[in-house]
Amino acid sequence: MILDDVRNLRQQLKIIGRVETNVFSDDVLENAEELYHSEKSILISSVDCNVRRLYYYAVDFSSLGALIPLLKNQEYVLEFLTRNADEKSDFMKENGFSLLAQMMRVSTLDCANALSDQAVSQYAGDSIGLYPVSGSCSSINKKLHEIFDSRVSHLLSDDGLEKAIENGEITIHQDFAGNVDAILQVVVQPKRFYINQIYNGAEKKVIHAMLQKRLRDYVNQGGKYAYAWVEKNNIASVKFHEKYCMKFDGLWNMVYALKK
Repeated sequence: MILDDVRNLRQQLKIIGRVETNVFSDDVLENAEELYHSEKSILISSVDCNVRRLYYYAVDFSSLGALIPLLKNQEYVLEFLTRNADEKSDFMKENGFSLLAQMMRVSTLDCANALSDQAVSQYAGDSIGLYPVSGSCSSINKKLHEIFDSRVSHLLSDDGLEKAIENGEITIHQDFAGNVDAILQVVVQPKRFYINQIYNGAEKKVIHAMLQKRLRDYVNQGGKYAYAWVEKNNIASVKFHEKYCMKFDGLWNMVYALKK
């Protein structure tokens, strides 16, 4: 199995020195289909909902330049976290990558502050939005794939979305014809609230009401910290999150694409 090979190879890298990686869980390597390695680096291609994502381990990042030409003639996406948006930019350009998105992490240490702001709380409405029933994932997922770029947004398969629905991550709104016109996906843990996907094709108050209900439930259970990833150039999204006291905290997720 490729995953077993990766585990063995990265152990060898650790003997050489400090290993840099964009892998935070072995789960992302479960669908690995390509593996290339050298003395100082490992490059893996793994399929994520029809997107081929590149993951790496390296004691010398520049050594990946010798592995990239070995990739198949496909489109790949490579992303990494950084505090400096220009980090690796020269390397990426030299090796054929183009910048796809600059995702800013926006966050707040206490989301309760936003809920007490009249400019936001005026849209509150507990009757707005509902939890979708099991089996309704196809129509919801179709809408998400129409709206978002799966290379950037890490959209789920129907099975993955079904699990998200079962876990209570998804809230939707439907128009009078029963069509989904707003979607909110959040991942809630005891000490952090992650806004994953937001789509609103309804009135402005709809998505605000849906989000505020989820935030109030979180705050009532003692939660404070909330965050989201927002594309730098998506001004509307940046301003939306600012209403909830979420501001850029200095961390970027740089997303690059490679077409071979």
